[in-house]
Amino acid sequence: MLMKKIQYLMLALLFFTACEKDDTFDAGSAQELSTLQAKDIFYNCATLQGEYHPAGEKAAALGFALSLAPIDGSNAGTEYTVDEIRTGKFELRVEGLERKTDYYVKAFVVRNSGQRVYGNNIVFRTDSVLIDPPGAPTGTVTVLDGKRVSVSETGTTLGDERLTTEDRRSTTVKPGDYGIYYWTDEEGRDNARKFSLGEPLSNLNAISDEVVYEVEGLKPDTKYNYVLYIRTGVYFNGDKWKSFSKEVEGDAGTFRTKALETPAVSTGEVSDVTPTSLIIAGVLDFNGYDPDARFGIEYGQSSVEFSDKAYALSLEDESNDYKVFVKGLSPNTKYYYRAFVENDNFSAVGSAVNSFTTDSEGNPVVDEYLLDYDFRAANFSTSSVVLRAKLLSDGGAALTGKGFLYGTSAEALDRKLEVTGAIVSDGMYDYFEGKLADIPEGTVYYKPFAVNAHGETVYGKVCQIHTAVSGGALYVLDLESGQTPAYKNMVYSGTQLVYYELDPIRSGNTTYYMLDRNVGATTAYGEHFYDKAFDTGITYPELFEAAGYYYQFDRAIPSATPDVKVVTNMSSIPWRWTQSEAMFDDPPMNLKGDEWTVDNCPEGYSMATTEDLTAIVNALEPTPARQTLSNLFKATRFGTTGWRAPANGNMTNGSLVTCDLWCADAGTPKGTGKNTGAYIMRIGAPPTGRFSITSASTRFTGRPIRCLRKVTTDTGETSGLR
Repeated sequence: MLMKKIQYLMLALLFFTACEKDDTFDAGSAQELSTLQAKDIFYNCATLQGEYHPAGEKAAALGFALSLAPIDGSNAGTEYTVDEIRTGKFELRVEGLERKTDYYVKAFVVRNSGQRVYGNNIVFRTDSVLIDPPGAPTGTVTVLDGKRVSVSETGTTLGDERLTTEDRRSTTVKPGDYGIYYWTDEEGRDNARKFSLGEPLSNLNAISDEVVYEVEGLKPDTKYNYVLYIRTGVYFNGDKWKSFSKEVEGDAGTFRTKALETPAVSTGEVSDVTPTSLIIAGVLDFNGYDPDARFGIEYGQSSVEFSDKAYALSLEDESNDYKVFVKGLSPNTKYYYRAFVENDNFSAVGSAVNSFTTDSEGNPVVDEYLLDYDFRAANFSTSSVVLRAKLLSDGGAALTGKGFLYGTSAEALDRKLEVTGAIVSDGMYDYFEGKLADIPEGTVYYKPFAVNAHGETVYGKVCQIHTAVSGGALYVLDLESGQTPAYKNMVYSGTQLVYYELDPIRSGNTTYYMLDRNVGATTAYGEHFYDKAFDTGITYPELFEAAGYYYQFDRAIPSATPDVKVVTNMSSIPWRWTQSEAMFDDPPMNLKGDEWTVDNCPEGYSMATTEDLTAIVNALEPTPARQTLSNLFKATRFGTTGWRAPANGNMTNGSLVTCDLWCADAGTPKGTGKNTGAYIMRIGAPPTGRFSITSASTRFTGRPIRCLRKVTTDTGETSGLR
């Protein structure tokens, strides 16, 4: 590790000193010619990079000089020229390099006059491990419609057969990228377009896994040629350093996208009729093989001429149904309507022409507006919320007032919030909103109201929303305390924890309101890192922040906190992790009990039980084979936690990419004393992970916890939340 740090320091010094002018031969300005750092460095090859912007005189040649010694007037190095002279970035793959060797590079250009100009000097070092390019990938392309294909691709070999036992201790070889090149006959292979799955997603797969992805933006009824490719990545010391193989091409062939055809729609029924608005349903029966087809409702006061159109924003979840909110209608008026659809070549309308009559001018109509998690996390605090209500109709007359009644129970809406702001639109519905400030933390009950020139105040139904949740002061590790075990060294920091409720999850007549992060987490898992491994903590330090506290079973104080960003041995100073029974005397550790007795959750919340977690997961993903972090993330914000080993606090091997949470009910696992386990929830990272309730090997293991509240009703219905 020390030699590696010294090596990179030398590289940095060389890079910053390389910009000095070389007096022995012509040097171009940085604006004209630059040598960029080499990439995709393997033990025997690398991709050289440069950037060229002509300074008047045209170039006759462009390329790189490569040498084992600095390139100067006495050492011109070995020259490599690119096939095409182009402005901007250019690159060249060089083969036959020596393993574990420093190479010096300068980009150069030969002007038409014969003058040779060099860029700055850079240096790179080839890999120390013997790694071969991966085997050629196999796969197929399936045409989906006129603009999309689905690609199924599988790698064959990683090329890591020559890694020594010593190499494998610090080196991991994984798929670095999957992708496809595709082009028409007219474009030619040299102008092929490229689709890359990208390193983050490719890394999640074993080389033998089938990887499926879609390529979009194709032309209808067009023949394409294609070739699949793969490259592997070599990752050193927990991804701190990495390099990539060259792209290796595999299966090739042709496909033809489907020709667009005439689409089809069906006209649906109306609902929520008011004096000035209503909702009309439709069905997209067939898009004509155009995934970008536009659809909606056309309407007017004539059954043969439809003066207006309203486009649907999208299809309903997992169906071909859609709804359109039509507004700006005249009260007590008969309208005719039908569904329509348009694609790039054709259009069609529903065969049925239906009609409706708006209500007579009267009172406004208001309804609840579902506030999702993202909105609440951005706009709520522990003492404030933002309320919204749909304005379905103004009743045919201008509003003279609007707002909300609210309170601490559904039966006592004894406070009033007048809203003076303008009516706005989200693209489908009109709405108004207002902010409640300086309110008690907890559930807020409310109902919207509106009144127009007719003078009668109308109300929507009673809804509920919850403020952000106080999590208390954040524990941090006191490095000077020097006590054993680890939890005795934890002290409060000045950071106050705040949690938010996720969108409710309903199972039978029970509604679960789960907090959006583990206890002690200073951030929720994000889409870019929730499934990453903890040995990439240098790249993704947010993992530690999102994982929160690691508790040994039934402890009031955690044994590891977000600031303890280590995955290796924590038994030594300053962390002092231990599984010694004698150390856990404040109070004695619960080694045999059948439940978690310490209350570690915010007021009003409790730890999830095995029954709770099973019900939640089954409600979200009833197919066990699909119950991975990837499929559960959006609804639960479960992310990689790993677990800390009982003897030393390590997170290694399988713990690096799993989500583990303690359950409140310990059950009756086998064993006694420190060998007695307790129930945990475990979800593996995609693509092979599964949800399970299992038993920890020992209660001295460190794991996070997640809190929730649950409401049981006759119907399980919840208003005010998505």
